[in-house]
Amino acid sequence: MTMRILHLAPLWYPIAKDAPGGIETFLAELIFAQVEAGSVVSVVASADTQTAAHLIPIVAGGLVQTIRAAEAAEYQYYEQHLLQTALLHGEQYDIIHSHSWRCGLRVIWHSRMESPRIAHPSTAPVLRRHAIIFPNSS
Repeated sequence: MTMRILHLAPLWYPIAKDAPGGIETFLAELIFAQVEAGSVVSVVASADTQTAAHLIPIVAGGLVQTIRAAEAAEYQYYEQHLLQTALLHGEQYDIIHSHSWRCGLRVIWHSRMESPRIAHPSTAPVLRRHAIIFPNSS
């Protein structure tokens, strides 16, 4: 049986093997392994994500750069869009795997989907700290 998996990625950085964010590099490898194993994998992430999965882009690029450029100030708005996208597409998947903690909890609590849902603790504080300590990282 083919497993259909939807990943909800944090939007701070694009998913890539060389991304500055830890979860983004982990996701690149995890998604590649799942696709290689024959799963049908989609990921909700930034449009500049590099992935073997079907990409559902919801922002043009990682939000660290967008916030630094003063083109955005609040992450929560984008996280709400991530949640809305998950709820719109969720019933197509066997598993919804959220790597965005609050969004993951909302998907679990507010959906009526039969799919198993998995949520991880928030990486946002770590990424905010990284952006402050390493202001020139991309």
